[in-house]
Amino acid sequence: FSTLPFAYRWIQDLMPEPQLRIALKQLDKAGAIYSYPVLKEIRGGLVSQFEHTVIVEKDGATVIT
Repeated sequence: FSTLPFAYRWIQDLMPEPQLRIALKQLDKAGAIYSYPVLKEIRGGLVSQFEHTVIVEKDGATVIT
């Protein structure tokens, strides 16, 4: 996951759920990871977030991630 956010569901199969929740709380408390609220749409629609790192140049942009 490098430096980008990740979702709990992506790692939920790595260990039993109670241990994973404890581990994530400890990492959050230590400042190793940051928690963010789940994105919710007012009318129940789907919400997503997507990011790229780009280099913007005079003749265009290059996506580097």
